[in-house]
Amino acid sequence: MVVSDEQTRSVSGLDHARSITLPAKVIVSLRAGAILALANIICVGILAWAYTHVKGEIKVISVTGSAKKQIRSDLIVWRAKVFVNNPSLTSGYDDLKAATDKTMAYLRDHGVAEKEISISAISSKKNFVFDGYGHATEKISSFDLEQTVQISSGDIDRVTEVAANVTALMKDGVMLESQVPEYIYTKLADLKVEMLAEATKDARVRAVQIASNSGANLGSIREARMGVMQINPIHSNSTSDTGNNDTTALEKEITAIVSARFELD
Repeated sequence: MVVSDEQTRSVSGLDHARSITLPAKVIVSLRAGAILALANIICVGILAWAYTHVKGEIKVISVTGSAKKQIRSDLIVWRAKVFVNNPSLTSGYDDLKAATDKTMAYLRDHGVAEKEISISAISSKKNFVFDGYGHATEKISSFDLEQTVQISSGDIDRVTEVAANVTALMKDGVMLESQVPEYIYTKLADLKVEMLAEATKDARVRAVQIASNSGANLGSIREARMGVMQINPIHSNSTSDTGNNDTTALEKEITAIVSARFELD
């Protein structure tokens, strides 16, 4: 097939038209437009996310609740230190054994069960002779020996009476140092669960009042944390960052604090 010169020029012109390069300004404008369009898309996405996030955020309210309960100790711990002083260590041990035996007999005679009594190991200390200048010498003057008798019992009234009348042993020649009885409540772990529930109820009542005043409705509880518990003698308001645990009083009052967070509808 024979191609005319005119047809050849026509094809060459078309190829030349296709290979024409766009001006630089046009290319820059197209790129800027693409970047701007992409930026608009990103901005719209961010605004949409922020709107849905803020709108869907759950509002909460934090309140503190408390609960109080009177309790009576169910365990008494009483200790008495029996001691002797003797120039001879051997005789001192004999004297201490005799004094301890008298103490044990006294306790049994007053109705204290054998299983409620425990005796510590014997401890001893040397006493030295002092010279005319008040300096201790190497010469031993005497020995101090002591042993602790302890009672742990649920019969609080009986042991309290025994501790109060222990002077009878002293009149019998026993050198004895009586300590103040300790009154302990042993069911604290179970009581904590009950106190947590009561304090949480109090927190809900407070939260309802606050929500009502602000025109909102109280939703479900999200979190409840119990603070330290204060166990004090009745009519005492003593507090401690680590919590009080009184052992001096038979009758006590326990206070529990709960920090709770509730949803608002």
